[in-house]
Amino acid sequence: VNPWRYFQLSSAGAESLRIGEDVGPIDLARFAWAMSRVSGDGVTCTVPLAGGDASWDPELAPQLFNLVQEDRTDEISDELCRSSGLSP
Repeated sequence: VNPWRYFQLSSAGAESLRIGEDVGPIDLARFAWAMSRVSGDGVTCTVPLAGGDASWDPELAPQLFNLVQEDRTDEISDELCRSSGLSP
């Protein structure tokens, strides 16, 4: 484990967030609290992979992206949404 690598990752994430002049500490706390609950009843998954490498499945990955693009995420099946992305 290389701690420097994770420090760089967290720094990059923090630098990607821009805060307006009229945003105070309470606003930031509310934002952080909201982001901690962002998944709600939603689904978190990995793009389906094919084979033993990290190539997206040519049939399933486009189906997943189309459902997200068309705002039909309630139709994402367990076949498309796997925590590892790999076939069962």
